[in-house]
Amino acid sequence: MRQAQWPSVGLDAEKHKGRNVVERPFCTLMLWRALAARYDNSL
Repeated sequence: MRQAQWPSVGLDAEKHKGRNVVERPFCTLMLWRALAARYDNSL
């Protein structure tokens, strides 16, 4: 089994959850924005 090349850095689970809560709506917004741009170009 291979070992990681870099030393393990501790993950703060609470910070990660908070970041995910913020990041998820932005990803959804970007998805809809891209979809709208494609739709607009097809008209």
